Amino acid sequence: MIGDLFWDEQLNVGNAFALFRYLQDLTTIDGWAQAMACDIDNISGLNKTSGYAAGNEALQMLTALLASSDYGGTVFRLGGDELIWLRRATEKNLGLHDMASEVRQQFGEWASQHGWAITVSVGVTQVQL
Repeated sequence: MIGDLFWDEQLNVGNAFALFRYLQDLTTIDGWAQAMACDIDNISGLNKTSGYAAGNEALQMLTALLASSDYGGTVFRLGGDELIWLRRATEKNLGLHDMASEVRQQFGEWASQHGWAITVSVGVTQVQL
C-alpha cells in the first residue's frame, strides 16, 4: 500500500519519506520550525552484548520520550538509530534547548537503570519560515 511507504512500522512513526513531505508542508506557514536530531551512541555495542531486542527497546524508549514530550511535535525515523523531532513554533527558542536537555537526561537515566552504556546525542536547530 502507498501509505506504508511513509511509515516505520517498528517504531510507529513516519519515515524519511514522511519527513520530506512534512518539510514541504512547513514552507506554507509563518512562524518558526524547530528540529531536534537524535542518535543513540554505542547502539551497535549494545546490540552485540545484549542482543538486537535491547537495541530495539532503546529505540522505542527514545521514540516514546520524543513523542510524549510536553513540547508537542512529530517524530520521524531517518533510518537505523537516527530520529528527527519537528514542530512548528510561534516564537524563537520556545523550549527547544530545555527539551533537548530533558531528552538526554531521561534517556541516560533509563539506560543506566538497565545497566546499558548508551547515551543519546542531540542536535537542535530552528528556522524562521
